[in-house]
Amino acid sequence: MAVAEPSTIALRAFVAVAEHLHFTRAAQSLHMTTPALSQQVHRLESLLGAPLFVRSSRRVELSVQGTELLPLAKEAIDAVDRIQYWSNKRLEKVLSVGFVHVGAPDRLAGIFTEVPERLDGARLEFRHIDRDTILGALRDGSIDVAFSWGPNWFDGVTTRTLSTAPRAVLFSADTSRDLIRSSHDQISITQLSSKPFLVPASADERYTSWALADPRPDGSRPKRGPRVHNLDEALAMVVTGLGVCLVPEPVAQAIQHPGVFWATVTDIPAVTFNVCTWQRPTSSLGERFARLVSAEFAHDSTEPDVLGDGLPRPAAP
Repeated sequence: MAVAEPSTIALRAFVAVAEHLHFTRAAQSLHMTTPALSQQVHRLESLLGAPLFVRSSRRVELSVQGTELLPLAKEAIDAVDRIQYWSNKRLEKVLSVGFVHVGAPDRLAGIFTEVPERLDGARLEFRHIDRDTILGALRDGSIDVAFSWGPNWFDGVTTRTLSTAPRAVLFSADTSRDLIRSSHDQISITQLSSKPFLVPASADERYTSWALADPRPDGSRPKRGPRVHNLDEALAMVVTGLGVCLVPEPVAQAIQHPGVFWATVTDIPAVTFNVCTWQRPTSSLGERFARLVSAEFAHDSTEPDVLGDGLPRPAAP
């Protein structure tokens, strides 16, 4: 016997009441009347054959069944929203670009200005993403391309290396007095052996080890300090002297903070700047844009790396 499926409107009404625990406020959040929202909730309860709320004259609470349904309803609504977003992107030709850090090469600005002309009138939108969310964001289509610094080992993602840059260390004014004479001098990683290094809050230990230059060229291991989730957290900890932080030199150059100093690290491998795309994209815009960017960067450099991990390649003989 076929069972009717709950409507998205009913699920949204249920989630709103579950979050507000108040029918009137829930209706206002959805721009509905309270009777209309109550009707949607009653229809959903009748359809599922279970009470979703325990109602009294003073309060509304989730029932056992409502508590079990809530995460499922949120997942269903999220899936519908992603489908709608994907559809709108296809109709409007929106190119969603994700960035992990500031400090992208200057030439990207010129490429971005050409996107509407060279990609059939596509409109650009930008999103800040965490390094560990690149895979999921590309896979579900919430972004079409991602720009990132450093290697990745994501299954299903094509990584094109566009350029390389030295790495720099960020440190506080007090630390600078111990190490170098001015903020833009060069430094050896061995000079930092006694300093705690801020640790990227990544689930990928290979990436974390790379980000910390662990092990060092002499085989030693860095002293690990607090974990940080983003550059803002890193800057706050650097300023207060809780640790030093390795970043790409262009990222260091883009930081405008009176309490943060930086120096180029001379004896660890350079970092790559990459553009990443999903190997089975739901839209061709991302792949077309990645090829456009790769071609533009290739004019002034060697052939882009497309081996899929973003690791530096030896120079051609």
